[in-house]
Amino acid sequence: MRPRGLAILVGVAIVGVAFALVGISSRAAPAAGKRAAVAPATFRQLRVCAYEAFSIRNGVCTRDQRHEALTSTRLVCSVRVIARAYARLRAQWTYDGQPLKVLWTYVHPGVQDKWMKLDSGGPSMAMPGGPMSCDFSIGRVHSKAALISGGPTGRVVDIEVCSGTYTFHYGSFAVCRSDQGSAPISAQPSIVCNGIFPNETGKTDRSTSSPSRAARPSRRASRRLWMAR
Repeated sequence: MRPRGLAILVGVAIVGVAFALVGISSRAAPAAGKRAAVAPATFRQLRVCAYEAFSIRNGVCTRDQRHEALTSTRLVCSVRVIARAYARLRAQWTYDGQPLKVLWTYVHPGVQDKWMKLDSGGPSMAMPGGPMSCDFSIGRVHSKAALISGGPTGRVVDIEVCSGTYTFHYGSFAVCRSDQGSAPISAQPSIVCNGIFPNETGKTDRSTSSPSRAARPSRRASRRLWMAR
């Protein structure tokens, strides 16, 4: 089975404890007789939050939670962009120092709010714990925040098992609505087991299962893998 990456959406705010906030870089005054370069955009109001503190209606974090260790299934980063012309906006997350997929969108002249979201994919699967960051940029102008996820840590986290009929589809694969592994599961046509491997980028995953005397699936089974890549 091919490992999947983080679910990332461009849209609104961020989550986590920020250790650093980098705004627009300043430049030295131009030499006499030279025309000053005009930045394509200005960033304001960069915020980090758990999804619970995010306003989907307004597309912004309702408060900045960068000084908290955030535990949530979804983390968001939002920023206000003041653009002087049409331009491409670059957005990117990092997890434990490893850059994730670069996201692109466009901004138009004027003021607008932009956000990006990082999602574990499961309604009860907290994002893996550890240092993270989000970065918005247009050209050489950046707005970046560092944060800490307070979720579980380890080589494999958020392992859940459930009946194949107790799932929903996240993209093209099935996800448990919640963990049913604390009690025996009756005979089912299929069993689904979800797990997150936070630091196994580029490695091949393996799933195993071994029935118990109570006909309960092994918690070692792993059908869906969340991998930072």
